[in-house]
Amino acid sequence: MKKILLGDELLIIFSRIGSHTFGVDINHVVSIIEPSQTRVVPLAPTHINTILNSHGKIITVFDIYEYLEYTAKVENAEPKIIYLKSSEQHIGLLVDKVDGIDYITPSCVEPCPANGAGKSEADFCKEIFLVDENSAGIYWLDTAKIEGFIRDMKFSSVNG
Repeated sequence: MKKILLGDELLIIFSRIGSHTFGVDINHVVSIIEPSQTRVVPLAPTHINTILNSHGKIITVFDIYEYLEYTAKVENAEPKIIYLKSSEQHIGLLVDKVDGIDYITPSCVEPCPANGAGKSEADFCKEIFLVDENSAGIYWLDTAKIEGFIRDMKFSSVNG
């Protein structure tokens, strides 16, 4: 997946979550971490069920795969946590596989469609890059949307 296109490109790091392909602007990526050092968060929703300590920073780990209730699994999954820069908090994205770094041409971009009242990729994505007419596209994750979602999430109460 390592190709270089000429013209105005955006540098994106690609992650595969379930059967979908997502990208994050590499300028927002601090590091890619092995998920072996995570800790369970009591009363947290299943899509935010772990945190980790990386160099003294507590990172909230968000599992988009779990949130969107994807059932498809990636062959040869190599789970990673993509640690993102954020203005308010430290965020990690749990992904099935990191495919690499690529350049994308902005001319092949369209808005991410909303999926009505249910959960959808539009909850966290700003645009879709169309690779070709046979491709489902690459969902470009919006770190500000993810940050807002985590900030506003509700934890279960002990009483119910």
